Formats: sequence, structure tokens, C-alpha cells
Amino acid sequence: MTNTKIQKMKYFFCCIFALSLTYMLHAQEPVKTPEKITTIPDKITPADSTSDDDVFLVVENQPEFPGGMDSLMSYLYKNTHYPEAASKAHIKRTVYMAFIVETDGSISTVKIARGIGYGCDEEAVRVVQAMPTWKPAMNHGKVVRFLFTLPVRFPPENPGN
Repeated sequence: MTNTKIQKMKYFFCCIFALSLTYMLHAQEPVKTPEKITTIPDKITPADSTSDDDVFLVVENQPEFPGGMDSLMSYLYKNTHYPEAASKAHIKRTVYMAFIVETDGSISTVKIARGIGYGCDEEAVRVVQAMPTWKPAMNHGKVVRFLFTLPVRFPPENPGN
């Protein structure tokens, strides 16, 4: 394959990924998740039949990292290490992580939604798994599980810039 064909394929798959995320972010109902998330869940459960196992993509109040988004960006900058292999290869890309913020604010089911290799994927998993407890999501006055997608940039970017 030529570089042009590969670039067109990458562009096509990025567009499909973006459209899929946009569609799911506009869904107003909970999503039933399998035991392990290997892809973004696609089975919709009606809002009136929610159970404690439902995982939401859209809620009235999203989960919150302690101190808010600025604190989350600061946490990522301070705790994400640029892997040596990525540094040597001059990798400047983003790993997209998917994880569930549980009803107690803990993080579970940490998965790589889109990786880049060079040790960055493993580092992003490590940093997400080490996060402190979040304020959980709320929907219709009830604490619910929430599927959160987070970009982790390499090399880490200073949030003050």
C-alpha cells in the first residue's frame, strides 16, 4: 500500500470513530456493558429499566476528578512518564483510554480505546489505574456507573501552557 492509501484509511477510521463517539454522546439512555469492555458498548437499555450494572454514557451530572478538569490535567502532567522508546522515536501522539467511574468513585475496567505503542499504552493504563477516587456520576438523583473516555498525551503537556 502506498502512503496515500494508508493515510486515507487512517482518516476514514478516525472519522468512523469520531462519528461513533458523537452518536453515543447524544444517546440519552444507559448502555449495558459486558463483563469486560473491549469496545464501546452498543446495547441500549431503556431508561425505565436501569439496574446497578448499567453503564451510562450521558448523565445529568458527569463524574468529576477531585478538583475538576484543571486538576485532572495537572495530575496527568505530573504523573505520566514519557517512555524511553517513545522519546527516542519522537512520538507526539495521544492514547485514548476508556474506563468506568463506579458508583463509589473508584476506577474500574480500564481499557485502551486507541493506543499508539512505544510503551505509551502501558503508561496511560498505569496512570489511569492510579487515579484517586472521583465524585461519581448522577442521573435522575441516583448515583450511576459512567463510561469515561480520556485522552492521555505523549509527551505529557503542561496544562499551564
